[in-house]
Amino acid sequence: MNNKAFTLTELLGVIVILSILAVITVPLITGSITSSKKNLHDRQIEMIKNAAERYVTDNALTFNDNQVCVKTLKDEGYLKNESILDPNNQSREIDGCVKVNKTGNNYEYEYISICELYVSSSGNDSTGNGYESKPFATIEKAYSVAEEKCTIYLVNNITLSNTITFDKNKKIILMGKDNVKKTITRSSSYKELIINNKSGQLTLKAITLNGNNIQSTNSMIKNGAKLVLGSNTLFVNNISSASPIINTSNLNIDDAKISNNKFTGSTGGIIKNSGTLTIESGTFKNNTSNAGGLIYNTNSVTINDGEFKDNNAINGAIVQNKDNLRINNGTFSNNTATSSGGVVDNSGTTTIKAGTFNLNTAKTGGVFNSTGTLTIENTTISDNTATKTGGALADFGRATINNVKVINNKANIGGGIYTGKNARSSINKAVISSNIANESGGGIAVEKNQDLAINSMTRIENNSAHVNGGGIYIITSGTVKLNEAIVKKNSAKNQDGGICNNGGTVMISNNSFICYNNTPFNSFDKSYSSLCN
Repeated sequence: MNNKAFTLTELLGVIVILSILAVITVPLITGSITSSKKNLHDRQIEMIKNAAERYVTDNALTFNDNQVCVKTLKDEGYLKNESILDPNNQSREIDGCVKVNKTGNNYEYEYISICELYVSSSGNDSTGNGYESKPFATIEKAYSVAEEKCTIYLVNNITLSNTITFDKNKKIILMGKDNVKKTITRSSSYKELIINNKSGQLTLKAITLNGNNIQSTNSMIKNGAKLVLGSNTLFVNNISSASPIINTSNLNIDDAKISNNKFTGSTGGIIKNSGTLTIESGTFKNNTSNAGGLIYNTNSVTINDGEFKDNNAINGAIVQNKDNLRINNGTFSNNTATSSGGVVDNSGTTTIKAGTFNLNTAKTGGVFNSTGTLTIENTTISDNTATKTGGALADFGRATINNVKVINNKANIGGGIYTGKNARSSINKAVISSNIANESGGGIAVEKNQDLAINSMTRIENNSAHVNGGGIYIITSGTVKLNEAIVKKNSAKNQDGGICNNGGTVMISNNSFICYNNTPFNSFDKSYSSLCN
């Protein structure tokens, strides 16, 4: 009898072959199961639509609605409970309604999903089915069985010590039950990412994301898909050396509140944006950044409205902009930058269409334009302070100022506006009034090699300087062109209450008026009493 055993080499060969077969067949089987579930789900939806059609036909004389729901079809005997079990979650029935569209004598039927799942700390992922009476224990379980469009309700507050990953093409609303705010808190022992949104759309409503003031090296939220921070959402107490919110895709903030967060890293802000960020409205308060401000932007940011108050940063307390920024409205107050930009630090392209900027503080400029392009229109910039230059605005790039009020700002040089070396700026239909320079240039200070055009009945009035140039101060080789401008009732303690030219060039059109400026010596004043009164 020949009992020949397998050699070690032969056994290893068999193991390798089985491993290869597993690698090939397991994905195929998994894909087949997923496909089968989808096909079954699609057939069930068709069955529901057919039941709705029969119901409408049988009740044609009395049916006046534009939809009929699954519950009605069950109650009236057009569907059986066992026929509409969700293939993705056998403990749940498919909910929803069928929308009935009538065109002439023809009817069209469209299924509309109504998916609602509940999560509670007292729930159970094994025995629960996601109904309010039998909730799941985790958001992950609810997400795994949710339909393509679904609302997941938090019944109570939860503490997380894991990352929740949203990686399927689903449209999910995560919100507090009954629109009452519920809190997701980072565990004191967990310092990793909390929400990782990788696919589909995630909307948060009536949710508080609480970082628990734990110093972390990871963000609270990372968005690579579409994320909405919606009404009654609060993002608080996050402290991280990575930006607490990182957006690389599409982030929309609409009536949320972001407050008491801190970024301790070197490059970034509370929100680090390299995608598209849109702020519709909200409150942004008491956030602190060791680098860029509330927002560090390298792609596109649009602010349509909101209140931005008491935020602190090194550069750009609200936005440090490297690419495209548009501000359509908003209130920006009591923000502080220890270096530049009490509100905005711009080296890209910034357009400010409207808004109120007041009581902000920086070393240089309430709005600071370094090498970028800046347009400001229909905006009030008032009561801001710069410890060095440009109480309202410091421009070193290309700035266009249209119909803007610059009032009651203060700086060492350029109480209202400072235009720095090599800048090219124009001011049109503006009011520059009641600004103060501790040294020179109460209204405007113009640095060397700078070209500033002041046009279209811009009024520079009632500004003051403790040294020279209450209205305008020109520093070595700067050029100022006045065309239909009024420089009136400004004052300086030393020289030239109106315009002080310290080695630059002043070009004045016949339609510009410089008068009633108060100082021991005025180089440019002329008496046009009928026009200056």
